[in-house]
Amino acid sequence: MLDDDFPENEVIKSKKLLQGKRFTQEVIFVSKNEAAAEHMETLGEDFVEFLGENPLPASFRVHLQPNYTEPDSLDWIVAQLQSNIGVREVVYQPDLFASVVSNISKVTIGLAILMAFLLFISVALINNTIRLAVFSKRFIIKSMQLVGATAGFIRRPFIWTGIGIGLFSSILAIGIISGLLYVSRDGELSSITQIIVEKNYYIPMFGLILVMGVLISWVSTHFAVSKFIRLRQDQLY
Repeated sequence: MLDDDFPENEVIKSKKLLQGKRFTQEVIFVSKNEAAAEHMETLGEDFVEFLGENPLPASFRVHLQPNYTEPDSLDWIVAQLQSNIGVREVVYQPDLFASVVSNISKVTIGLAILMAFLLFISVALINNTIRLAVFSKRFIIKSMQLVGATAGFIRRPFIWTGIGIGLFSSILAIGIISGLLYVSRDGELSSITQIIVEKNYYIPMFGLILVMGVLISWVSTHFAVSKFIRLRQDQLY
């Protein structure tokens, strides 16, 4: 929050100075009139008319880089901001902030465990499905061996089919996730959706889905076909 006598011609210079700090992600200037308008919208009444003046100061909203959002970093950042000329007060809620950081860490760990569990289930389902599909063609595989086909020649059509299925499944999954992001843009999860879209987090996520879909299908098909290539004829039954 800025002093009431903070000169307007210093606003742009101060904003550039704050924006240049290594811990700053974004700086937004809020004038006295803008602050009053926001509070009136929140309160639902014109407190400026009631008081006869606008008591709210102009301010800068400083959004921090993710690497500087730990409580120990905030201590020296607040002290540095407070030392700037024209700054009346630096306001934030340390208890709430510490609680949010702690909860985010717990949620992150929980989501990581859940994702690992779901990945394990996905790999198991895909692997079993491919094994069943190859099992139904085990006699064709053995027949190809009997006429002199090499292991690589036998695997090739199965692997390409598996890759095609994995690619199609990945595209389908990306389409479903994109639809969910579109639907949730105005709902209770709109803030999370906005972060995912604005920060382009969906790009590596979609890329990972494509890579994993193709990779899992390729590996599972390779091992499934190799297993039946190694079987003796009497073991096919």
